[in-house]
Amino acid sequence: MSDWQFSGIIQGQSGRPQTVSQNNDRAGVGPGSGNQLWVASQNPTLPHGFAGGKTTDQWFQTSVFAPAALGTFAPRGMRGLIYGPGFVSASAALQKAFHIIPNHENHQLVFKAESFNYLNHPNLDNPDVNPTSGTFGLVRGKGTTYASERQYQFSLRYAF
Repeated sequence: MSDWQFSGIIQGQSGRPQTVSQNNDRAGVGPGSGNQLWVASQNPTLPHGFAGGKTTDQWFQTSVFAPAALGTFAPRGMRGLIYGPGFVSASAALQKAFHIIPNHENHQLVFKAESFNYLNHPNLDNPDVNPTSGTFGLVRGKGTTYASERQYQFSLRYAF
């Protein structure tokens, strides 16, 4: 296996914080007040594995959220209570250079094989945090920020 080169990378990230809010003026401060946070009566977190589970079930407890009382804002600590699914990907490459003209090191045929997300780990979308949505608290599919499916790529290059 001489002259083969191997490279690889494993990437793992935790999910981004999510906030349950609605674009209405419950505090009574007028137009342009932005999204108003909803109040959580307890910790809404449900147990998940790293980078989420393998399903698109309920991501957090939706029953613990309620709008703030009229004329008030939600108390401190209501922002970012929920963390979305994380991200996991493992990629690798294998490369070999073949000298095609004897005694001419500068003429090479380079073969390269690459694999992206070779474990085919599903990376899920963030949950729906709109409290008036019919899918509130659900993760409805695979993420689209990064390609979630396994991909292979092969190349052959002539270098001189």
